[in-house]
Amino acid sequence: MSQHPSAYHFGIFDYAHGQIGYLFDLQNYRYPNSRVDYSKRRHDGQNQVVVHLSHSFTEMISADLAYLGVFNHSNIDDFEYDRNIIQANVWLQF
Repeated sequence: MSQHPSAYHFGIFDYAHGQIGYLFDLQNYRYPNSRVDYSKRRHDGQNQVVVHLSHSFTEMISADLAYLGVFNHSNIDDFEYDRNIIQANVWLQF
């Protein structure tokens, strides 16, 4: 397993805070895979991207929006996939 992460935090004037992150994960499995009748070992390269924005309206109310993208490339078709997740939150702090 080999991971290579990077992240960047930033502000959008005084309006919001953000984060952009990237991770590359290389997986080389040790044993042949059963999905292909044990004829080859699985090798995956996964890219992950995250974008997160947050804004405080008051001391008690804030909101954020996030995106997570996962793109898995594999030499075995059953493990090839893309995942896209969007999340929105409103926070009330007492």
